Amino acid sequence: MKTKDILKFYEHLETSHSPHTFKRYKATIEALRRFAGSDENIDVDLANSFISSLAKRRVGRSELVYAYAIKGLFEFVGDPKAEQINIPRPTEPIVDNPPFLYPQDVKLLIERASEITGLRVLSPAIAVSYDLALRFGECANLKKTDFSRSTFKIKVVREKQRHPVQQILDLSPDVAELLISYLDERKDKEPWLFVTDAQHRQLSINQQKLFPIVCERLGIRDRATGAAPTWHILRHTRLTWMIAEGKSIEEVAKFAGHASIASTLKYLNICTFHGLGIYEKLRRA
Repeated sequence: MKTKDILKFYEHLETSHSPHTFKRYKATIEALRRFAGSDENIDVDLANSFISSLAKRRVGRSELVYAYAIKGLFEFVGDPKAEQINIPRPTEPIVDNPPFLYPQDVKLLIERASEITGLRVLSPAIAVSYDLALRFGECANLKKTDFSRSTFKIKVVREKQRHPVQQILDLSPDVAELLISYLDERKDKEPWLFVTDAQHRQLSINQQKLFPIVCERLGIRDRATGAAPTWHILRHTRLTWMIAEGKSIEEVAKFAGHASIASTLKYLNICTFHGLGIYEKLRRA
């Protein structure tokens, strides 16, 4: 490993991550450099030895962040052996389980939300929010021009970032068809992808507040705590089940628009401490 590559990695982290994440990642790499004695000694084998030394007693959130920080360094410099970096298995919960629903809960919400509220917009908005793991504001800010009917691709701007991230994502065919059906029924000329049925205005907190009411009518509760769900549980659910289906942490972090792997690690809990096989059981339920 060359010193100049490490310094370039620091520059990349400082511009693309929060100050807290940058400080944490840099401290990890500096510890690796001390462990190696010389930057020239840093290779995948030495990095794995360093990670193993950190994970001897326990593997919690901190140990996983250290491992992903080191893997990020090797990926940044283009090391072909970056995939050989060993990510340890957690031995304890990363954080409290994030709220989540079962797949059949989401399916029921999409099928019944518009019927229960009398708002045609609600079911397609819920479907798109879940499919793309959108926050409510991200969903409300979508415009018609962001969606391609021919390719089913949709442009999304991820919020809650130091630098907002723009992504082009694929809608699943069934969600895209539901969205197209909704758009074909509309007679207004508003630019927003989703609008209120009567006044054709951009979605607001009033529609967001209907979500827990629909869940209550359908008897749907947060499967982690039993609490009443909010709209944001759709995002948590999508990311949780992506992990359960076997997607890597890196894939899920990129899809979610997370600036740091640390934000994605909480979704490991259901998979690690409830078992990956739970997904297949629930899907068949």
